[in-house]
Amino acid sequence: MIKGKTKSGFAFEVDEAVAKDARFVRMLTVLQSRKASEVYMAECFFDGVDAVLGVKAAERFLKHHEDENGVAPIDKVMVEFFEIVQKIEEKSDTAKK
Repeated sequence: MIKGKTKSGFAFEVDEAVAKDARFVRMLTVLQSRKASEVYMAECFFDGVDAVLGVKAAERFLKHHEDENGVAPIDKVMVEFFEIVQKIEEKSDTAKK
């Protein structure tokens, strides 16, 4: 289990097996290629968030970022989610060694 806390204080637990999950890998591939449509990129991003955190924790993650109007700004959500992704990749790289 990969446990951590993002800079804004969101605590998370992620199963290490998620690094091998097809949805997670697809999300990384699509977002890194930047050749896909914005709609498809967004769909892959949120599929990845659900795959990594689980649906309930993903909703908690979005609520954590809501402003006073109930809006979860995508820029903040993405930056913080990629903190989690980075920790998964680091743990995955460490496990390979």
